[in-house]
Amino acid sequence: MVLAWSCFIGDKLGSIVFVDSTVKQETYISILKENFLSFFDILHSDNFNIPLEFVQDNAHPHIAAKTQNWFKVIAVKNNLTIMKWPPNSSDINLIEQLRAHLKYELYWRFPDTTSLKGSAEYIKSMLRQWLHTVWWDIGIDLLNHLINSMLKHVKVLAKEHS
Repeated sequence: MVLAWSCFIGDKLGSIVFVDSTVKQETYISILKENFLSFFDILHSDNFNIPLEFVQDNAHPHIAAKTQNWFKVIAVKNNLTIMKWPPNSSDINLIEQLRAHLKYELYWRFPDTTSLKGSAEYIKSMLRQWLHTVWWDIGIDLLNHLINSMLKHVKVLAKEHS
């Protein structure tokens, strides 16, 4: 198994980051500091100056007090809103849909993924290499499709909870 963190905004991909350990609040904040903030800086240097809303689910590292306090400082400094994620609704998280696509493409483009032989380190290394390749091949059409599908998902969720 390979753990990864990734992000995107509109038709722009952020990094895909592979994680070697259990993701606790300190690990998560470190990933955000090193990867999300640099992506955020790149967006601003490209004159991408629209108000941004950061979406994450309710995983423990995401909602931990230390993480929330870190985000409060970052949000004020960068004019960033942190979306309050409704419980039990990961099916509308666009990054999860993008990860499903990533997994599909991984198995389609590298069919020996499920039967890869070798040491655990070799297998992990190959999977990371392949995932990295597939990630950076994601096109703007898919990203735009995901963004455009969000309204439909929100309407379904609202109907289920009304």
